[in-house]
Amino acid sequence: MIGFLKELADFITKNTGLPVEIEPSPASPPDAHVRIIPKGLSYQSYGNTPNDLTKQGLVQLAVELHLVAEGTGEVFLKMVYEASLKLNRLFDGYHAITLGTENSIGFSVAVDKISEGEFFVNREEGKFPYMFMEKWKGTITWRMSYALE
Repeated sequence: MIGFLKELADFITKNTGLPVEIEPSPASPPDAHVRIIPKGLSYQSYGNTPNDLTKQGLVQLAVELHLVAEGTGEVFLKMVYEASLKLNRLFDGYHAITLGTENSIGFSVAVDKISEGEFFVNREEGKFPYMFMEKWKGTITWRMSYALE
């Protein structure tokens, strides 16, 4: 599962140039970056009959992607605008993205925007005065099979 998250992170970085962190992470940079936050796991079996020797199904990992940046001024606004545009253009063209494999298991990712980006006053001490956040939700899906005991 971690391999799927890392491949999604690599896909985003390769296509947008934005750094990606997989949560939970100890610290976040102020520059525009994407955070991948795992939310929940579900499993749905299929194609099993009494004579099957294996159980098969689809595993889905719900994730949120947050485009986050901290800063102030024109450089901050330009950075946020460019990062948001790159991410929107990346996910706008796909219904689902099929990515590489982890241990020869292919997987797909479907991503939709939850909310438009927003600027917030950052009240944390030692941080930049403003924060930007844009939220996306996604589902990573892969097939799984295992022998029945």
